Amino acid sequence: MVYAPIDLAVEISESLAKRGHEVTFFGPNGTNMAAKVETCNLRPLVRSQKEFRELIENPDLSLHHVPGLWDRFLAKKMFEQARNGEYDLLHFHHPESALDLAHLYPDVPIVYTHHDPLDNWYREVLEMYQTPNQFYISISDNQR
Repeated sequence: MVYAPIDLAVEISESLAKRGHEVTFFGPNGTNMAAKVETCNLRPLVRSQKEFRELIENPDLSLHHVPGLWDRFLAKKMFEQARNGEYDLLHFHHPESALDLAHLYPDVPIVYTHHDPLDNWYREVLEMYQTPNQFYISISDNQR
């Protein structure tokens, strides 16, 4: 099951690995790619478009932020491993997975690629969690 910008994250990871960079891609069991994959033994949340719709349309799961907990579990593992010197930096395509962890790991550089418009509320959240170890990549001059 693929959702945007996962296809872009896979392409970046694969391209960097093919160029000789050491890349670790964090994803669920069953993730197969040329880059090293770290699953933390997590199962995929969904395996079909139907399951994906059911997941995002379930108000109980959304209310309790259940889908995001999978991302946050992997993000915490990434931060712990980076703090132990296994990674030079962490790259996220969904800042909400890591924003509130960044201040706990001030020596870990974090890069976020923004794919969506930066609405006022989103800008406020980014400013609220800003720390010196976080850096942003915009996808357009307008977004910048």
